[in-house]
Amino acid sequence: VKAVTRHNRIFTNACDMIFAPSESMRGFLKSNGTRPTVKVLPTGLQPADFKANQAMANVIRGQYCPEGGRLFCTVSRLEKEKNIPFLLHAFAQYLGMDPNARLLVIGDGSERDDLELLAMQLGIYGRVVFAGCIAHSEISSWYAACDAFLFASQSETQGIVLLEAMAVGLPVVAVQASGVNDGIKQGLNGVAVPDSEEAF
Repeated sequence: VKAVTRHNRIFTNACDMIFAPSESMRGFLKSNGTRPTVKVLPTGLQPADFKANQAMANVIRGQYCPEGGRLFCTVSRLEKEKNIPFLLHAFAQYLGMDPNARLLVIGDGSERDDLELLAMQLGIYGRVVFAGCIAHSEISSWYAACDAFLFASQSETQGIVLLEAMAVGLPVVAVQASGVNDGIKQGLNGVAVPDSEEAF
């Protein structure tokens, strides 16, 4: 970590100006010794990100949550830094209050097999759907099929998937973290909670 931080400082200090995707990243760079001006320039969304195919959303909801419970989703690379085990543990607790709920885990990665095994060990495999990768042209409809977007990553440069979910009106429940805190307006478009399964 120290070597990466030192390399970033040397590289950024050789520049005239730096663009960061969020205020959190600007603060991170400045706190690690970046001297040039750092401007915040968020990654934008495309107009299509704001439009869901409601017919497709209804089909997805009917397919994955036929009992009428709440349907949640997360969209993520399935890698350690995304903190998906936290999400599965928290969801297992939530099922005690809402046994008909389901969680769509959208995305893929090297941790998928371990995450599927964990879901089995927690006794929630039938309630968690590992949907794999979904084409970006369809993802807004998957968001629109759900009741809330769940996100457990502890560090993000911006958290673009949070903005995509919000773009179709989906509220977000996320762990408080850099990048996450930049996009969530507490109680307005979502809730950022402490890094605690019970709080989540």
